[in-house]
Amino acid sequence: TYYSALSEPDKPGSQVSMDRFMCSQLAALALKGMPAVYFHSLTATTNYLEGIERTGANRTINRRKWHEREINDFLHDQESHQRKIFFRYRDALQRRGRLKVFHPNASQEILDLGPKAFVVKRTSLNQKRRIFCIHNFSDRRLSLEAAPFNMTAARRDLLTEQKVTAEQGRLVLEPYQVLWLEG
Repeated sequence: TYYSALSEPDKPGSQVSMDRFMCSQLAALALKGMPAVYFHSLTATTNYLEGIERTGANRTINRRKWHEREINDFLHDQESHQRKIFFRYRDALQRRGRLKVFHPNASQEILDLGPKAFVVKRTSLNQKRRIFCIHNFSDRRLSLEAAPFNMTAARRDLLTEQKVTAEQGRLVLEPYQVLWLEG
């Protein structure tokens, strides 16, 4: 599964695994168009090795069939990575749906700020709102010039509702951090 491919080996519930995976998914949500969400990504399904053993077919690895009871169990388990991913993903989808800059026909511009950063600038159809979707695709802190984001003052991260400021003209992102900054 995509979740297992991006997880640390034998640590699917680690914070790094979850952050790396969500960074990849939020990058897709930042792009122009209507997002398609794979159910096994929404539920952070790990490789279904038991299924391969049962069927003998390698493709069964990503074809787990959840039972309602299992879904309810992980959604109520405060520590499960499935719950954490599900609610982070759901929250991002809901926020995206409320923002006019993510209209399927709203413009997008990809900003080249180096190999570790993936930055998408989205602008509403009426040109009145902008959001910078900034992704750190590395396992290290990433320091970017704040000028491309017009960071003369604090900006609101629309994913977390927290204020983000530039320090000495630099915007710093933690490993695999994603910001949706009003611009």
